[in-house]
Order: sequence, then C-alpha cells, then structure tokens
Amino acid sequence: MTQKAALKKRRVLRNILGAFSFTTALFVFEACYGPPIDFEPCGCHIEGIVKTANSNEPINAVDITVNGEYMASTDSTGRFWICMEKADQYDLQAVDGDRNRNGLYIAKDTVLTSLDLNDYFHLELVLNEK
Repeated sequence: MTQKAALKKRRVLRNILGAFSFTTALFVFEACYGPPIDFEPCGCHIEGIVKTANSNEPINAVDITVNGEYMASTDSTGRFWICMEKADQYDLQAVDGDRNRNGLYIAKDTVLTSLDLNDYFHLELVLNEK
C-alpha cells in the first residue's frame, strides 16, 4: 500500500469517526436536556389578528396574555401566534402595548373554552379607542 493510499484511508476513517462522535454528542445532549422547545408538542394553538374598531386597521404591539401570563405581542400586521399547554379554559387579554405612553385602546378580555383534544383557536379581536 502506498503512502498516498494510506493517507486517503486514514482521512476517510477520521471523517467517519468524526461524524459518529458528533452524532453521539448530540444524542447525549438530548438525553440530558430534552428535545429543543420547537419540537415539543403543542396542546393548544391560539392565533389571531387585532384590529381597531373604527378603521378596521391592524394594531401593532398589542400584548397578549393568557391566564395572566404574557405570551405574545402583535406584529406590524396585527397578528399573533401562541403555542401552549392544553387547559380547560383560557382567559385571554389583549392590552395596548404602549398603554403607559399613550394608551389609545381599551383592553379586551376573552374566555376560550376547550372543545376537543387538539385545540386550535383563530381569533379576530377588535379594540375600541379610548
């Protein structure tokens, strides 16, 4: 066997062992810390859009809380998306995100009740101006 062939064989074995070692490290990490949050199952999906009552325009930076816990804010198109654990009831509140500065909108409370095993709620919330 020539020196060139031996180097090529060594390089191939090193790549195979390197890939095996990396895969083993990932497996150990997942065994210790669990799967990434993005891959955990979602018991309830709540998504929607928040608009103004007068002009029907989307509202940016509205804080969405569920059961008293902050979950999301609306984006520039007024949309939000929440993935959370399943519950029998969801107390949702939409509050003007900059309420301390200008407080243009009145907060809205909504109660959602669980109906099936894979809850999926699509909401259109309308906030009235103060």
